[in-house]
Amino acid sequence: MRANQPPHERSLTPRDVITVAELATRLDKRLYTRGATEAGVHDGCVAALRQGVAAVITLPEHLEVASAVLDGSAVGLATAVGWHRRDEERLQAGEVVAEAQDLMGRGATEVAYIATAARLEPDDGQQVADHVAELVETATAGGVRVRTILATDDLTDEQIRRTCRDVAAAGAWMVQGGSWRARRAGLSRVEVIRAALPPEVLVKWTEPVGAVSKLLLCISLGVDRFNGDVDQLLSDASRAERLAPLTIPAAGVDYLPAVERRPVVTRLPPEAF
Repeated sequence: MRANQPPHERSLTPRDVITVAELATRLDKRLYTRGATEAGVHDGCVAALRQGVAAVITLPEHLEVASAVLDGSAVGLATAVGWHRRDEERLQAGEVVAEAQDLMGRGATEVAYIATAARLEPDDGQQVADHVAELVETATAGGVRVRTILATDDLTDEQIRRTCRDVAAAGAWMVQGGSWRARRAGLSRVEVIRAALPPEVLVKWTEPVGAVSKLLLCISLGVDRFNGDVDQLLSDASRAERLAPLTIPAAGVDYLPAVERRPVVTRLPPEAF
């Protein structure tokens, strides 16, 4: 196409369109806030079914309440091994398997292993990979999927890449990256995770996404699953869809891919971040 070709003669770059219902299947509904009650978890799960989200995440002690609502539905029920342990506390393989079996018995359909810098220190992360492999073997036998939650604090990009390759080889179904501390991980760290993983392994960003425009941008970058205020995001998406289809930005057209980004000049839409 000629650069001076009149605008009305130029073909438009095709963009993928996503519906609000499809957007919901990329959201996890978090029901583990401080002070969460059984009644609140029950009501949250009822809402999750109505909204059609991907999964509900609960504290281990609320699995039975959530499972009573979600059992047999398409909404997953996720929790983590060692949820109440300190980040720096290392896990033992036997304990991981035993706890996973208990969580599965109480209704979890997705079990997460939390990988922190302290846990990745022994054998350059091989211990974590071995734990994930044993967890996958145990979970798969029960029809349960395994997430790896990677705390990117204090990790280099190379450590992130190596860990992603290791847990993917161990059979992890999803890798979640970011930080749950005050210091949030930038999207660039999540892009490192996506690039290190095979396409069949899903990627989730830990940091809650607050705007539909940012969520759509992240989808175009290969992020599959998100945290966020589900009620607000779906309400905003519904309003936006009434005005125009929800379109996923096109790399190189609506924004510059990471390898081409300049430190100052960018083509990202102003509301994206």
